[in-house]
Amino acid sequence: RRITREALETLKDEELLDAVIANLLAKLDPKKPDPYTVIPLLSRGRRAVYSIWLTCHELDSRGLRGYLCSPSGRFAEFAADGLELIGASESAAVLRDGLELDTGDDEATSEQERRLLGALERERPLDGCRKYIRDNPGEFVDEEDETH
Repeated sequence: RRITREALETLKDEELLDAVIANLLAKLDPKKPDPYTVIPLLSRGRRAVYSIWLTCHELDSRGLRGYLCSPSGRFAEFAADGLELIGASESAAVLRDGLELDTGDDEATSEQERRLLGALERERPLDGCRKYIRDNPGEFVDEEDETH
């Protein structure tokens, strides 16, 4: 439930992102667990990491149209900002282009999804999130100010 600086430092890379995401999900109201009421109010790093993680998982399971048309799509702009923050500028630009799509246009949506998945594969944003967490632990610990 709580992450300390020591915990972040001792977590293995393959556990780091899952631990941060679990910590963020634990902050949701169990009676009405809407991440959009909590995540945007957290630190820039937490908002970015959550949004990137969510976007990558939603694209894998739903595709671009399913992601943008779902409640998770509310995080797309945060994800684009986060992608820029971690240095995945191509992915950020392609995702932002996707926000302008008419999701009813199958051909355009499929092409944009192909471009986005290619950019994500090249830039590996989940690895970028791990690096960002390691480089900026103060944005992810519960013992320090969360208003960065």
